[in-house]
Amino acid sequence: MALHNRKPTADYEPPFPYLPSDISAMARGLKGTEKEQAKAKEDAFVGVGRTGGSQGHTECEDAEKAVEMLMKDGREGGIIVSNHGGRQVDGAIPSILALQRILSSKKVQEAKNPLPGSNKKKFHVLFDSGIRTGSDILKAVMLGADAVLIGRPYVYASILGGQAGVEQVIQHLLADLEITMGLSGWDSLDEVRGKGLKSVLASVKGDMKGEMVGVEDEEEEEILIKVDC
Repeated sequence: MALHNRKPTADYEPPFPYLPSDISAMARGLKGTEKEQAKAKEDAFVGVGRTGGSQGHTECEDAEKAVEMLMKDGREGGIIVSNHGGRQVDGAIPSILALQRILSSKKVQEAKNPLPGSNKKKFHVLFDSGIRTGSDILKAVMLGADAVLIGRPYVYASILGGQAGVEQVIQHLLADLEITMGLSGWDSLDEVRGKGLKSVLASVKGDMKGEMVGVEDEEEEEILIKVDC
């Protein structure tokens, strides 16, 4: 926090009951005191400037709503697909399954890959929860994630070794990722980004094709997979 000139908040009590609509209104300056609005903006991070994002999405419908909300004004934004490490609801669906469902949405794919010259801002999809190895990173990227986040590994490392411990964990993850990619025959993440969706859908459908939307077989790099969200 000191790096960003921030101080811990010790005198704030969250509102009860928690009403997302009220938080959203305060974040946009439509309700509450100036202090409540500032806190809501920080917590919700829906963005009032050029960018915006929100974390904790596991439903396709929520992701599509985020596309509509963040992109309608021409703003660049995105979501973090996460079940918060299973700490909030221990029976929640795995984040990797949520990622596959969300990135199978045509609306999300179109927002993630705006056509050249369209002047549309890119919609980013980040992945969180369960990243422990290089192969975990590779799986998320193959499903189409733009980037991944780590939580507990860096916290544990910080407790044990401070900054050096955190740096060591990140170095181990990157090294493991490079080894996994090398053993799989790939040189960069761009080679595999999003290429796993077709295989996942084919295995779920029980065939070897998946359902394509307006593309030919030779255009697999640009496929949009149509599924029910």
